[in-house]
Amino acid sequence: MASSRAEKLAKEYAPILIQTVNPIWYPADQIASADFSGSIRNVSTNPRRLEALDPEKRAAIRPKIYYSVVETSTHIFIIYAVYHIVDWYNRYDRLNLLGLLRARIESHMHDMEGALLVVTKPSAGRVDAVISLAHNNFYMYTDPLQLHLDGTTTPAFPETRLRLVDREENIDGPILMLFATGRVLLFIEPRGHGVFGNPLPLKIGEKKWMYVPQGIPIPKTDTVDTSETISYNLENLFRPGGLWDHRHDPRVFRQRKKGKMGFCVQG
Repeated sequence: MASSRAEKLAKEYAPILIQTVNPIWYPADQIASADFSGSIRNVSTNPRRLEALDPEKRAAIRPKIYYSVVETSTHIFIIYAVYHIVDWYNRYDRLNLLGLLRARIESHMHDMEGALLVVTKPSAGRVDAVISLAHNNFYMYTDPLQLHLDGTTTPAFPETRLRLVDREENIDGPILMLFATGRVLLFIEPRGHGVFGNPLPLKIGEKKWMYVPQGIPIPKTDTVDTSETISYNLENLFRPGGLWDHRHDPRVFRQRKKGKMGFCVQG
């Protein structure tokens, strides 16, 4: 697929993301970019630079969402990958034994999760399935609903359509689309940064920031309580000099003991 068409499709279907943030460490819950330290080759220094930021600094990081687009005669498949510099559990309470144990188990440098949007052709705008990644689990959503300002929902596409059915995986709920924009809503938990298609995993009482694609009007919503609205840029995973071009660069990716590839955690 031509990069220009991939970019057009990625922008057309780019989701709105609701990120829950913990006020203990605002920057760690912000969506970031792999080149946060100035270059993809400096990815291993991202956590150190993050630590240097004021933990109460709001909207301190320029966000970037990575995408990949595949098109067949019947469907368009778009991956949106979300990068956080760290997954974290504990930050200050060093004397709490349970907290120290959970921090050791649940905290790590670098995290990339996200969602796959499945668009049925030829009708424009028909997102018929969303598969999100939260940690080691996939969640599937179908039957899109428009979320209105008064909190009510109506079917987004009343006409008959193809849909995912549950086999070995359950359907985890409907796709939520913000009525004001017609875009899919994704929800990201704090600290661990799992991506979901519904708001159930969000922490009650914690602040929520809305991330919207660069260049679209900021949507009005009374149904999702957000305190900040931030624009994000899109980047093709396969752009020249991008992440895919660095897949064999040991300064960017390294293989761990169990065989998994991941971002480099040391220079």
